Amino acid sequence: MIFTYIALSVLVLICPLAEVCFAQQNEKVELRFLTFPPRQDWAEMELMTGKGKTIDIEVPSNELSKTYHITRGQPLLLGKTNAAGADGKNFDVYAQITPLPVKTQIIILKSKGAALADGFDAKAVDATAANFGEGKLLFVNTASVAIAGVVGGEKFALKPNESRLLRPVANKGNDLYQVTFAYQKKEKWQVFSDTRWPISDKHRGLIFFIEDPDTKKLALFAIRDSLKKLE
Repeated sequence: MIFTYIALSVLVLICPLAEVCFAQQNEKVELRFLTFPPRQDWAEMELMTGKGKTIDIEVPSNELSKTYHITRGQPLLLGKTNAAGADGKNFDVYAQITPLPVKTQIIILKSKGAALADGFDAKAVDATAANFGEGKLLFVNTASVAIAGVVGGEKFALKPNESRLLRPVANKGNDLYQVTFAYQKKEKWQVFSDTRWPISDKHRGLIFFIEDPDTKKLALFAIRDSLKKLE
């Protein structure tokens, strides 16, 4: 009798947990894509969302893509369908994406080389309004050197492939803040940008530190986005 009671109690506990897990696995997540560096011929790819299931997606480099709704828990492979080769496969994989456990995400794809077949490193960013809302900036270091910054009085440092999210505050008048960036050259830091930016509570921004592959000169590449477009 006691054993039966315990078994029933365990069953009562397991059933709700199973329902929660099932609901999470079938929950839709929202993904938007951005590829880097800018390449027009990489704008269209396919996303494999399950065995033999693909959808066409756009991966622009000058703005975030439209929103794609994907079922959580499915393996996500980015690539293109080709004629089956000697190995019998007909889907060339360029990146494997591991989504975050949040509903709204931005997938940043950084090319590993000059050719599409070289593939991409995929970085998922929590794009929910609570984490990356309007007024915030996401700094991403795609350069091969370390970057240090002071934005509205807040200091940060980024190694290659690291990122930092922050909300600037005005420290130059009511609506401006000082922005200074430097890169590490051997043991010294060299400033390459020193300016002022306006405060914006209506947009969020993605700021990429990039370098010319030939000259190695550093530059900034910025994308502005508004959550109002998603409402």
